[in-house]
Amino acid sequence: MLKDGSKLTGKLSIAINNKIVREVPNLVVTDGKEYVASRMKDTTADAMSHMAIGTGSTAAAASNAALGTEAGRVSLASTTVTANEVAYVATFAAGTGTGAITEAG
Repeated sequence: MLKDGSKLTGKLSIAINNKIVREVPNLVVTDGKEYVASRMKDTTADAMSHMAIGTGSTAAAASNAALGTEAGRVSLASTTVTANEVAYVATFAAGTGTGAITEAG
């Protein structure tokens, strides 16, 4: 087995009116890493289709399988792969996922 030390990393970009206002690191949890590995093997796992935001206050952990407190979920508007990055884009309409948003996935 060849090991090169590759690591999955995530970044959340928040945009308002198509202008990025904040970028924050986003943890790739164990379930996410297992999902990527399964997609590399074949396509038995469904493609990502939704994004959610939430108001949870518990720190993210590798063992998380869901947001702490989901406030809104929408279908992805687009998915783009460029070089070694994938970008998922979702639009949350006004009134979807209200409150102090503290998590996304």
